[in-house]
Amino acid sequence: MASVNLERRQRERLALRCPVRILASAESPADDAVTVNLSSQGIYWISQIPCTPGQRIGCYVLIDPSGFRSGSSPVSLYCRVRVVRVEEVATGFGVGGRIEQYAFSRVCDQGAHTDFPVALGAQQAGLV
Repeated sequence: MASVNLERRQRERLALRCPVRILASAESPADDAVTVNLSSQGIYWISQIPCTPGQRIGCYVLIDPSGFRSGSSPVSLYCRVRVVRVEEVATGFGVGGRIEQYAFSRVCDQGAHTDFPVALGAQQAGLV
């Protein structure tokens, strides 16, 4: 009998543990979580707060480039994500999301974002 590959992902995932700030809505507080992996189309993180499949959220991933290029400053990746999967894990909730839009921003010395996410319409969507 032939084996069936149920893998639906079209892009290679990069195992990447980075801090991520989840912005579920303008009314709810931000949730600090940790990424497990990331691809050009999706993101998976571990959080203490569950999300709902189908929910659209915003998130900021702080990428420290020390493993990529020396001498570079950290980069913040802002994503608009649609939650596709939520599962209970030993340390909280594993949340998988499809990236619908994203933008990069350099992080200045004070840790603030030097540009965006206005270009993605995050304010209009109530995500910041």
